[in-house]
Amino acid sequence: VPGLKNTPQAKKVYGRSNGPIAGGASGTVKSVSDQELKQAGEDLRVSLETKLRTKARGDLAPAQIAYDQGIFVSLEDPKLSTQQASGGDKAIVTESGTLYMVVFDRATLTKNIAKALVPTYGGENIEMSNLESLTMTIGKADGALLAEADKLDFSLSGTPALIWRIDQEKIKKELIGVQKSNFNLILSQYTNIERAKASI
Repeated sequence: VPGLKNTPQAKKVYGRSNGPIAGGASGTVKSVSDQELKQAGEDLRVSLETKLRTKARGDLAPAQIAYDQGIFVSLEDPKLSTQQASGGDKAIVTESGTLYMVVFDRATLTKNIAKALVPTYGGENIEMSNLESLTMTIGKADGALLAEADKLDFSLSGTPALIWRIDQEKIKKELIGVQKSNFNLILSQYTNIERAKASI
């Protein structure tokens, strides 16, 4: 141990490798300044976060929806790669990140919004034409903590456009051969139909 030279411990304390020592470098070794590494990291952060968000949204199924406020990106510090760069005066900087995204099932979310807004809603087939236009609000949160949480507190704001869907073919079949006097009785079974008129 060079630091113990000319001391009584110099002959008693030593270091020994467990196996051969390999790697390292001999001669001039190029390096990147802290400022350059920081700048490269900032550029990578913007690019990586954009790519992660785009990829995550592209992977959503048609029946799913996510809001920007429910997407969290955790990026690690930039690191110098050991890979050989294309030029002698260049270096490769790498950075990795993890994306956490709150995803909703469109049908389930729509029905829960309808239940909150329409007291008489009974679970009928319903759609929302502007589900994407709603704004999600969520408190400060960490993606990794959200992934482990049992519940999530959030709010949605906007003006939902709810559309009740009816099975027209089913109604047609039920009305075929029925007397006009029974028209209202049959349609009264469909709670999502507010009013209807029979013209003969």
